[in-house]
Formats: sequence, structure tokens, C-alpha cells
Amino acid sequence: MRNRQTHTSLPLVIFALMCLCPPLSASDKGREQHWEQLIRDSAVGESLGLATPEGDRFLALYTPSVGEPQGAIILAHGMGVHPDWPDVIQPLRVNLPRSGWATLSLQMPVADRHAPYSEYQQLFGEVPGRINAAIAFLKEKGIYNIVLGGHSMGAAMALSYLAENPDKSVRAFLAIGLSAAPADPNPGWIETLQVPTLDLFGERDTRWVMSTSASRLAAALRGGNPDYRQLLVPGADHFFRGLDDALVTRVRSWLARVAPGSEVPKDRTRVVNR
Repeated sequence: MRNRQTHTSLPLVIFALMCLCPPLSASDKGREQHWEQLIRDSAVGESLGLATPEGDRFLALYTPSVGEPQGAIILAHGMGVHPDWPDVIQPLRVNLPRSGWATLSLQMPVADRHAPYSEYQQLFGEVPGRINAAIAFLKEKGIYNIVLGGHSMGAAMALSYLAENPDKSVRAFLAIGLSAAPADPNPGWIETLQVPTLDLFGERDTRWVMSTSASRLAAALRGGNPDYRQLLVPGADHFFRGLDDALVTRVRSWLARVAPGSEVPKDRTRVVNR
């Protein structure tokens, strides 16, 4: 009887262990490969194959700075797209290097094409590995003044990284079109931020971004972050269509303020500029 019990319980033990061991990647790798094949040979900059310690390989686009180096900004794109997406990401990654800021745009985890917003919660656990790999790459190039930025879902993923995996290598955080929608794993993450933060959004942004701007500001105030700033761009929608130059100009100006050796004017923080 004892041997029979041991034998019949073994499959249950194996099943339990399988449940405890998540797959290498929950991201839709076929979709990632599709995006890579689409943009790898045509995108401006250097196409890289970075990998996490766990062996999760992903595409990254690196564009070195021109002129006097200022640092580098890591960029995380929005939901389900790629690191050379023409809205928001491409204008920043191509134009900021002209001001001395190298850019490293990452392929973020993506769900199935028809997956609802809520399914992206399952992918947040893959974000730290990719951002850590990006930071390691920049440090190998001798770049230590690193800013982390993202648009829409990418902003939420980057914020989750900073909140749950504090890294002193990241000197500032750029969030473009960030919401605190109920589907987000933890809208209170902003409260944990203690690095200079620019919460940038458009006057005609999505309902979730606009309706949560006050709660995001309140969270930053509760967290005591003196260098949190909200900036509303007149006329801009969620994708800053037709306003690429305005987007780049505002981000460039903010980067100049938070660069080493410069001070963030205290009277310009915690204010929504209209």
C-alpha cells in the first residue's frame, strides 16, 4: 500500500513543479520575430540581439550620440508594437542623439495580436530582465548617465521596473501617455519614485491618461518626490501625431535639466503646464 501511494503521488508532484516553473517567455515570440524581420535591416541605428540571463533574446536598436555625449535613454514602446514604432518612439530615438543623447530602444514583451489589455499583466515579469540587459549594454559602452523612458504600455512597464526593482543606474524617468487604468497591475507605483520624473501627455490624450492625471500627481506628492513634473502638450493626442518636433523639443529640454551637474528648478515641479 505504501509503494502504491508513492507511485500515484509522483505525477502530482511533477505537475506541481511544472506549475512553479514558468515558461522562459510568456511573450508572443512569433510576433516579436515578425517585428524584427520587418524592421531590422531598415531601421536607423544598430540592430542588436540582447539577451537576459535567463536566455530570453530580444531585439534592441541602438543609436549613438553625435557631438558631446550627454548620456543615454532607454525607450520602451507601447502595447504590442516594436522598437521603431513611428509614433513617439522613432522621433525620439532618431533625433535625441543629435543632442548628445544616445538611444537604446527595446523590443518589449508582446501578447497575441487580439489579446486584451489585461493580458499584458502577465508580461510585466519579463520586463526587468530586458531593462537590466539594456543597462548592462550601455555600461559596457562606458555610458553611466542613463534615463529610462516609455510610451503608453511601455511607460507602465518601465514604471513597474523602477518601483519593484530599484536601480541606482537609472537617473531619471520619462513617462509619455501613462495611465493608471484599473487593468494596470499597480497604479500606485508612482508613489515609490524618487528620481526626476517627467509625466508627459497630450491635451487630447486617451480617456485613461487624462482622467488619472490628478491621481498620478497626488501619488507623487504622497511619495515626496520633489522632481516629479507633469507637462501637458497643447493639441497633442496620445501618439503626438503631427507634433514630433514639439515632443522632441520638450523631452530634450527636460533631459538638459536633469543631466548631471544641472538642477531641476523647484518652482517647475509638481505642476501641470497647460
